[in-house]
Amino acid sequence: MKKISQILEELIERHEKYKKLRLFSVSSLWKKVVGENIASKAKVVDFIDGKLVVVCSDPMWRAELELRKNAIASRINEEIGKKLVKTIVLRRG
Repeated sequence: MKKISQILEELIERHEKYKKLRLFSVSSLWKKVVGENIASKAKVVDFIDGKLVVVCSDPMWRAELELRKNAIASRINEEIGKKLVKTIVLRRG
């Protein structure tokens, strides 16, 4: 049986404004976690169901991010205090 607090949290998470808030909070941490240099080449474009979607304009940085994506996800989650980012999906852009 679920607790009322758990049911309320699930309902809130489904709300569109909450999804935008999560995208904003994860996006705002991106530059802090990866640094200004990488953040200028790779932008967070979406965050859906634990998948952080990042568009990267530079193939070299994309390869670097591919190698470091698990560590980056862990650092973002650590900053937030909750495991929100399950994976990072990199796209060319």
